[in-house]
Amino acid sequence: MTNEVEIPSWLRYLNLIIGFCLIILSLIVILNFGLAKTTMVLILSFSLIAISFTRIINSLKDEYLSSHFRTANAVVGAIGLSIAAVAILPRDIEITTSIYFLAIGLGLQGVIRIAMGGADTTLSNWLRGFLISVGILTILLTLFVMVFPNINEMILIVVLAYAFLANGLARIAKGLAGHDLFEGTLLDRKQPKSQ
Repeated sequence: MTNEVEIPSWLRYLNLIIGFCLIILSLIVILNFGLAKTTMVLILSFSLIAISFTRIINSLKDEYLSSHFRTANAVVGAIGLSIAAVAILPRDIEITTSIYFLAIGLGLQGVIRIAMGGADTTLSNWLRGFLISVGILTILLTLFVMVFPNINEMILIVVLAYAFLANGLARIAKGLAGHDLFEGTLLDRKQPKSQ
């Protein structure tokens, strides 16, 4: 009999913490507490860093994932970190350019989320459908930002914030998936087939 694959508890907590942080940061932007647009873009840039960093860590430690998806996770995570750095560091670039870069980085996260939701047969059908839906929503919202860059910058920022919010919920669901507490529920996770 093969050994059971177990996700380290610290990785679950990391996914949950990052998920809650994404929700909080997104809500700060959506509710607009009188922040400057540059501050909001900075908040969303840190959100992209958080998503990308977590994706890289998951690629290294989530043994439920096939080697192909672990590699894809790492690549998308590294690209996301690079794009977030471009959006954060040079403060002399226009805010619209930073928003555009964030949309590209987050759109890639949506693509990999759809691919993983479709291919990860260890997850329940409900959770796979949820992850795919979040991926599709992410792509649609980021495409909106990229196709209509001349719309009011505040609208573009809020649209991205909603995409980050959805990804925060997906990250929490991923962190809860497969925990003993949820055995036999929509968040249950089967053991991967031996390769």
